[in-house]
Amino acid sequence: MKHFMCVHHWNNEETKSRVKEMLGEHPHTDRQFLGFYDGEKAKALQHWGGEGDFFYCHWVAESEDDLQDAFEAFGVNNDCYTMV
Repeated sequence: MKHFMCVHHWNNEETKSRVKEMLGEHPHTDRQFLGFYDGEKAKALQHWGGEGDFFYCHWVAESEDDLQDAFEAFGVNNDCYTMV
């Protein structure tokens, strides 16, 4: 497995607010949050975020294509732009 550091940027303020509101109503531990992003070919290991438009994630995958496929499957591409 290869390690990837990703920079994610929210598509828009509405999406950012919706996700933050959802997480506020239903808090998750880091383990629960990262468990959601545990796929067959890619897995999130760590995440860092704040109040800004950017957040960061540490992923492992066999290839960048597998990582991009996972983003599509998890719906990441619907909510944010990502630089790997």
